[in-house]
Amino acid sequence: MRSKEEKSRQIEGLESMKSWLPEFNVFGDNNYDEINIQIDVIEGRTDSDGVEIEYDDVELAYSYALSAEDWLSGNSDEDLFETR
Repeated sequence: MRSKEEKSRQIEGLESMKSWLPEFNVFGDNNYDEINIQIDVIEGRTDSDGVEIEYDDVELAYSYALSAEDWLSGNSDEDLFETR
């Protein structure tokens, strides 16, 4: 399990992506859904099973939730966020 500091760093990094990432892509998909899903998983508000009922693109939502769960469990050390 990740420390409170590690979780905070990921959340801050994910939130910072909203400053340069447009909310919607050229196809009309909400780019912020990925960020919000991963933050919700890190904060324990949902998991990969819970996102299936909340988002239109179930496969994509499930994928984002799984990546956050992998990070939380220590199966991945890659940051969930990108920087510019």
